Amino acid sequence: MLEDLDHATVDKLGIQFLKTICDESGFPMDQKYKTPQLAKTTCLVIGNFDINSVVPEGKGVEETKQALHRRFMQVRIDQLLAYLELKLIPGYERKQLKKAGNTDPAAIFMTWDYLRDCPKGDDVKEPEYYQDKIIDHYYA
Repeated sequence: MLEDLDHATVDKLGIQFLKTICDESGFPMDQKYKTPQLAKTTCLVIGNFDINSVVPEGKGVEETKQALHRRFMQVRIDQLLAYLELKLIPGYERKQLKKAGNTDPAAIFMTWDYLRDCPKGDDVKEPEYYQDKIIDHYYA
């Protein structure tokens, strides 16, 4: 998963790196299993910028954008959380959990009904549930 893609990140990493991050041929091969040592990355979680806005203008820019769109499932974080019916708890509560030594990522989320704009009161499900939901949505 690639997060927080912005202009500075693109300048630092380069477009070629982003294009090869999903390319199996760009990574060392495991000699025992004859497979790449790094799994494909297919999810791009964005906040304020999308691929079209961070790719610098220049020669071949449209082909570059098309290549990146083929390699990544691009999703905005607010849309992803709404789809998963999750919401981050307020910042103050996150800080209190951090001070208490919390290491459970599920503790910073609560289930949320976006239609009624209120908490659902259910427990946050296991990560596998949300992973399956994202995979089903991606391949739907």
